[in-house]
Amino acid sequence: MVVSLKEIVATMECVSTDVTFYLDTVSSRLISLTEEATGGAEDRGDNVDVPQWLREARAEAKSVVDNVGSRFLKLPDSFEINEWQIIDDFCRSID
Repeated sequence: MVVSLKEIVATMECVSTDVTFYLDTVSSRLISLTEEATGGAEDRGDNVDVPQWLREARAEAKSVVDNVGSRFLKLPDSFEINEWQIIDDFCRSID
């Protein structure tokens, strides 16, 4: 699997509280899921009035949610990234 570090870093700079990012370990693609898509990931049978794009997003979200830990890896969100800790760990590693 080849993953672009630049793409992951660019994605991590865009972290938001309403978007979750995942890495597809099969295709090496980064996937972003909104709360709107993941909130409807479970089939509630209300697809009649839902736009096609949202049905597709919900189907992808369901696939991701069902396969987290095997095919998809969740990237850290803004609450899981502690810049000061990263700097501190780095500084201690070069002593």
